[in-house]
Amino acid sequence: MSTTPRAKRTRPTVEIPAGFPSPFRLVGTEFFQAMLGVSPSSFARYLAAGALPAADVKVGRLSRWKETTVSRVLENGVSVLERGAA
Repeated sequence: MSTTPRAKRTRPTVEIPAGFPSPFRLVGTEFFQAMLGVSPSSFARYLAAGALPAADVKVGRLSRWKETTVSRVLENGVSVLERGAA
């Protein structure tokens, strides 16, 4: 009985735009998640816990962040809250 190897799960890759970070461009959750290297559920959990900044622009359910905000998070890191501290 032979077993087939499982395909590795990979995170979505993102192409970093020229001139990153630009204070005039906005990016969505997919870009932010890919830059942080986290899953959608982890991203939502960090956002709800306040470990990530709120969206710079929000229209209905559509959230967008300035590239400079994403860059600042990448430089400073995500302030992950301890379990039970929230």
